[in-house]
Amino acid sequence: MQFAEDQAMTANDAYRKKMETRLEAIDAEMDRLKAEARSKDADAQLEYAESLSHLKARRAEFERRMDKLRQAGEAVLGDIQAGVENAWKDLDAAMERARARFR
Repeated sequence: MQFAEDQAMTANDAYRKKMETRLEAIDAEMDRLKAEARSKDADAQLEYAESLSHLKARRAEFERRMDKLRQAGEAVLGDIQAGVENAWKDLDAAMERARARFR
């Protein structure tokens, strides 16, 4: 039984690290968008601010799901991972829309 628990924790740790790495990439992209916005005119800055606000909301939801994952017991990992995946998809889609909007 201990081996199965250790293996589950290792899988959970690996999954969590993968998602945290993805989040770091999103954070870097958001920082890039913020820096890019500073060089734009006022109207464009408003568009950037709107997109960044939406991204921050999606990021906050993703972080909330990650907090649940960090605190989860083995019995509920699958359900929580599904929620994390959904939050990731929302955040990633929002970032794609922002990238497309400001190309």
